[in-house]
Amino acid sequence: MDLALLAIDVSIIAGYAYAAGACRRRQRRGRSVPNSWHGDRLGPYEIACLVGGPDHVATTAVVLATRSGLVRAERSGILHPVAGAACDDPVRQAVIDAVAAVPGGRPVAQVTREVAAGPAVQRLRHQLIGHGLLVPDGALEPARRAWAALVAVTATVAAFAVAFSVALVAGLVTSAVDSLATAVIGWGVALLGTRSSLRYGRALRSELSWLGRDELRMLMRGKGRHLSEEERVALHGANGLRDRELRRALRTRKRARRSVARTRGALARSCGTSSCGGGGCSSGSGGSSCGGGGGCGGGGG
Repeated sequence: MDLALLAIDVSIIAGYAYAAGACRRRQRRGRSVPNSWHGDRLGPYEIACLVGGPDHVATTAVVLATRSGLVRAERSGILHPVAGAACDDPVRQAVIDAVAAVPGGRPVAQVTREVAAGPAVQRLRHQLIGHGLLVPDGALEPARRAWAALVAVTATVAAFAVAFSVALVAGLVTSAVDSLATAVIGWGVALLGTRSSLRYGRALRSELSWLGRDELRMLMRGKGRHLSEEERVALHGANGLRDRELRRALRTRKRARRSVARTRGALARSCGTSSCGGGGCSSGSGGSSCGGGGGCGGGGG
């Protein structure tokens, strides 16, 4: 066998094995964080944060606020304020304030973006980090650098495989059997590297710790039909509502559905038990209550 080709083969395989192994090790290390979680029942906002991050928490809050009569939704997806609406749940109150900020109503997507970036949702996210259900900011940066190195190795191997195959077909390379083996190894590693890069890239979009992944997996696989409507909304957005008209008005946008699907697929994304209980929120039309709102940082006091 041609020693130069053998050296190339070994370099290709070793380079991919090292880069993929570094991705795996650093991601495992980044998601292994200290935790103070005691297995308490997760509230809707905590579930939503594990499923899809701040954007999905905001989507859940908008849906629950509309369901409770704290804001009013048109079929066109425009939200309108309700006179006298108030809630001691900070996340739902943020929805009320965001809707009331602009006369004439605001689109669901606009309200969701504003609430997701607001202090109530960010406080909830940091509490989940403190409980060890989400990874701290920056914890996955080494894993992201390792992933970038894997992508670079894969691209280099793919470029080599193309160039070497062209040379082989053109008759510029001798020792046909050894050269064919090198081309096959190059293409095989390029395809394997592409698959690994996509898989690790999808996983890195999630901020779940291993504990958070396990909690979400148990919720999604173990509770089934026993989920409350608030929990279904936390998992599925507006699609979790029983009210068909309200579901149409607040239909989860494609971007939000993709975010949830990525998290479920990777399983790579609630804190203490508290809830609004049935009080704490009221609308001007009288008597709407904040069922199932609570959670760490999001619950009514």
